[in-house]
Amino acid sequence: MDFRPLTLESKPLFDKYFIKFPLEISEYTFTNMYMWDHYYNSKYAVVDDYLCIIAYIEKQYVLLPPVGPKDDSLKNVLDAMMNLFQNEGWPFAMCRVPEFMAMQIKQWYPSLNVEMDLDNSDYVYRTKDLIELAGRKYHAKKNFLNRFVKENNFQYVSLTSEYIDGCIDFAEKWLEIKDSNDEGLLHEHDAIKKALSHFDYLGLKGGIILIDRDIEAFSFGEMLTPDTANVHIEKANPNIPGLYVAINQMFCAHEWHDVPYINREQDLGIPGLRKAKQSYHPVRMIYKYAVWQ
Repeated sequence: MDFRPLTLESKPLFDKYFIKFPLEISEYTFTNMYMWDHYYNSKYAVVDDYLCIIAYIEKQYVLLPPVGPKDDSLKNVLDAMMNLFQNEGWPFAMCRVPEFMAMQIKQWYPSLNVEMDLDNSDYVYRTKDLIELAGRKYHAKKNFLNRFVKENNFQYVSLTSEYIDGCIDFAEKWLEIKDSNDEGLLHEHDAIKKALSHFDYLGLKGGIILIDRDIEAFSFGEMLTPDTANVHIEKANPNIPGLYVAINQMFCAHEWHDVPYINREQDLGIPGLRKAKQSYHPVRMIYKYAVWQ
């Protein structure tokens, strides 16, 4: 098996598999794999017409879900990967496994541990709900949005190349406002810079909010499946009331109004982030699982 590092030149191959065999999980766009590769340290190979990705996370090699036909041929690929892990002296482990695949693995390999990973499961919303913020359950969100609109001299614009440097500068400012020593936020900041630096090549869509001509919020994402967009990053000045609600609502309204669903990714087990994602009332979750010996 010829495993090689992920580079920008890997995009056509990854796109081919992700488009032909969509798995719905937010990790599986090329952008997400590329922008977070400093964390995943990924290597990939095509094995029996499945795209196989091995990551090195927290000092452990793990197999990400193989991308290919959703049939019993997957078992042959998993057998080959288990042999590879055994030959390398690595304990077999998988992460970010979608539910249908986890259930297959549980049936095929009863001795393996299979456990839901709620912290990394994705939140999926109706785009219409995020745009309209209608009804009692969104009353507080709508009030925050109305307050922001009333109190600020703002402009929403689509994120284009002329704003890339400004967004990177704002991301630096945001990190200073938060905690520049937080390892997770530092990883995220590196991911933001990588994605923005190749924004056009990666085929991303983005939006920004200018207040008195200064960038105070931005968001970007891309299509994940034919009916779902994936929001990779959303940043806003936390000192401006209602701004997070505004960038969420306006980004969906301007860039994704014709897409039925929005995947806003996982909460990572962070209580505040979980509360925020639940407060937008997801229509469903994309549950992911961990597998290990």
